[in-house]
Amino acid sequence: MALRRRRRADVAQAVDGSTVHGDLVQANVNVSGVQAHIDQRTILAPVALAGRDLYQYTASFSGPAPVPPLVRHGLARDLTDFTGRGGELQRLLRGTRRRPSVITIDGMPGVGKTALATHAAHLLSGDFPDGRFFVSLRAGEGAAADPAEVLESLLRDLGVRPEHVPPSLEGRARLWRDRTAARRVLLVLDDAVGHEQIEPLLPAVSGCLTLVTSRRRLEALDGAVPLSLGELPPEEAAELFIRVSRRPASGSDAVAEIVDLCGRLPLAIVLAAGRLAHRPSWSVEEFAAALRAADDRLGQLAGGPRTVRLAFEVSYRSLPAAGQFMFRRLGLHPGPDIDVGVAAAAGGVPSPEAARELDGLYVDHLLEETAPGRFRLHALLGVYARELSEREDTGADREAAIARILAHFEELGRDARTPDLMRAHYANVVACAEWAASQERWPVLVRLVRMLAGFMRGEGLWRQAAVLHGRAADAAALLGDGHAEADALLELGWIEQALGEYGEARLTYERAMSLFRGLGDQRGEARALNDLGWVAQLTGDLAGAERAHQGALDLFRAVGDGAGEAAALNQMGRLKQAAGDYRGAAHMHNRALKLFRALADRAGEAHARTELAWSLSGMPGWSPAPRKLHEQSLELFREVGHRLGVANASYGLSWHMGGHDRTRDGRDRDAVRDEALAIYRDLGSRLGEAIVLNDMGSDLVYSDPTAAIGPFEQAAALFRELGNLAGEAKALEGIGRSYHRKLDFVRARDSFERALALYRALSDADAVSVVERWLDEIREAIDDYAASRGRLDRLVERGLGWLRVPDPLVVAAQWRARKQERRRLEYERRYRFHR
Repeated sequence: MALRRRRRADVAQAVDGSTVHGDLVQANVNVSGVQAHIDQRTILAPVALAGRDLYQYTASFSGPAPVPPLVRHGLARDLTDFTGRGGELQRLLRGTRRRPSVITIDGMPGVGKTALATHAAHLLSGDFPDGRFFVSLRAGEGAAADPAEVLESLLRDLGVRPEHVPPSLEGRARLWRDRTAARRVLLVLDDAVGHEQIEPLLPAVSGCLTLVTSRRRLEALDGAVPLSLGELPPEEAAELFIRVSRRPASGSDAVAEIVDLCGRLPLAIVLAAGRLAHRPSWSVEEFAAALRAADDRLGQLAGGPRTVRLAFEVSYRSLPAAGQFMFRRLGLHPGPDIDVGVAAAAGGVPSPEAARELDGLYVDHLLEETAPGRFRLHALLGVYARELSEREDTGADREAAIARILAHFEELGRDARTPDLMRAHYANVVACAEWAASQERWPVLVRLVRMLAGFMRGEGLWRQAAVLHGRAADAAALLGDGHAEADALLELGWIEQALGEYGEARLTYERAMSLFRGLGDQRGEARALNDLGWVAQLTGDLAGAERAHQGALDLFRAVGDGAGEAAALNQMGRLKQAAGDYRGAAHMHNRALKLFRALADRAGEAHARTELAWSLSGMPGWSPAPRKLHEQSLELFREVGHRLGVANASYGLSWHMGGHDRTRDGRDRDAVRDEALAIYRDLGSRLGEAIVLNDMGSDLVYSDPTAAIGPFEQAAALFRELGNLAGEAKALEGIGRSYHRKLDFVRARDSFERALALYRALSDADAVSVVERWLDEIREAIDDYAASRGRLDRLVERGLGWLRVPDPLVVAAQWRARKQERRRLEYERRYRFHR
């Protein structure tokens, strides 16, 4: 007992002489020659309670104090099949050269933030010899990790004994900053919840680097350099799938479909590829078909505990109730684009509230911003949002939300006054129309397609328009709405005619005309007749065209339709142009122009000005007027957003420009014509493309006949596909002229003979006469060549080949040159395909 008391007294004496530093108290005691380290928790109380009975505390004695292990290499495992993100990785690595202390990597769940941060950390590890650490900031079931617990773990990794870790968050943060102050440490903080969680974990010096990944945009983290990740590009997505699935690169179409069904989201691609890698009997094509047909696509994108649905669930459950509600409602939107108007309609909330919720979802990476104020849901997030709505919302609530969205777009279409407004919402309206078709909402489908008709015409969205108008016509027939069906057929016929499908267009117009007649709608019948007349013109049936246009004109006048009368007059003017009656054509176009201007119809006025310009170009003494008219029509077409009209006016303007002329914006003739050709090709207007190619060939005939043959042949092929005999004949005539210029008289003769056959079929006496003269001259040239060739052969036979005998080709060239210049101006004056 006495010994035990003496030892306690010695301990107390040792404690009196111990040193105290902040939270840490250490005492080294030598009792009977044994070195002991007294635990701070054993001695803190006695120190604080000086003068109290110290004998109630005991010290534990041991041998030399253990040295805690140091962790210097604490990064997560790098992926051996890390693929893609080359651009983002380079930006991240270049950014570290500027010595930032914090780089944030944010993006939607499953986009590959952790993989990129880990891969980058391994590449950078050599620059941070004092420690590389990886910390997950998510606890169980997606809850946020406590930064105090994270700091305790980090401090222990740096070698701080557990008994020396301060109890408070502030104390631990101070010790962490102190211990990293003289070191170069790389820290990866994965899946951070917010800046409050991150701030205490950041080292205080610039020699350290912290990479933070987060599902949220960490806007409040001062001084951080942000890097946002989106879905993978198609090539990188396919490469990732091929590498993880361990399949050959063949079957690229199936791979492309799979990664698209995965939304090009890295987590989804890795999980899908992993499933295929463990199913060696499946081909890539079979796997793609199974994924395409799956009712539960998200359920297919899973591998053990890792699932795309769970990744989304963590983000969704972290939203406030209002954010969750808006996310579910946006999943019901059929279209790809979301703005405040769509969100307000979907949620049935005021616009300011909708704007706040959109911003919150954007910050949480549950929406992507495609343009200022415009957002979209990732494809898989859209699937997830619809799942949630079906699970958590009533059927009546969902129906009401969809009805509000559709009503929003119908109202927008009624109020749209400019092409730009319609252009901004076109994809949404089309998606709503397709949704209405899939759900058999026939009245909605008919209204939405009717709303899009004029815009699709002017923008040249003809292939999609053909599908939509066909569906609208069928829907109207099911509803028994004859007027709506006939209107849809008129639009469909116009699209088919614009695409060069003249046979289909004729049948469609005839169906529309029959419906209008049955309904007693003379105005509708006149519209169908006028359009039938234009198809007749394009296919060379000028007599049929005249009957149709005159009948349409009479009906329009009978019902007092000024716009229709002007359209019919414009078409009759075109007919007169084709017949070479330029004065009569100009009279018709002038009358149409006056009517369109009286009605303030800007598009109609532009059409009339374009056609009037072509009419005047065929009359002597009007040379300045056509160019000015084309410039005016070009300006009007741009104003109303009519791309086909812009192409027509641009081509007309280029045709009336000289080699040294410039437009007001400094473009030369070729640049203006190139714009027309580009628009025609973009629209799919084969007729416009063929006309411009024919014109390009005409320009090259005299300067470079070899180069002229290519455009002429392309034009001839297009005209042949369209069944446009007049256009094909002009192109063949151009080919003949080119070969004639090259002195290839045999090929020239063949082309002219094919053109002559077409002109005779068209009963075009003037063209027949011109081509026959060409053929007569070619025959004379061939005869001259044969005579010269025969003379040379006879001289050679007699051994006199050394005599200077003119080359037969030179003889023919001299003969041709005498006649060519005399005919050129006469020919060029009439050489144009009349539109």
